[in-house]
Amino acid sequence: MLEMINVGSATIQAIGYEPGSKRLHVNFVSTEKYIYQGVPKIIHARLMRAPSKDIYLADEITDKYRHTEVY
Repeated sequence: MLEMINVGSATIQAIGYEPGSKRLHVNFVSTEKYIYQGVPKIIHARLMRAPSKDIYLADEITDKYRHTEVY
């Protein structure tokens, strides 16, 4: 089972990562959920260490990795 970590961000509720498939799961406060494909482990680690996960996600992940909304 995927572990989702609550991050206490303004727009991001929780983040999870599957290292085998390089899938990044992001649950937003707005209840939207996205899966980003092909995200390297180092990018996930940097996201988790980022002072502003919202900004890091927008600047380094959203436009660089294919993603789909989960309903």
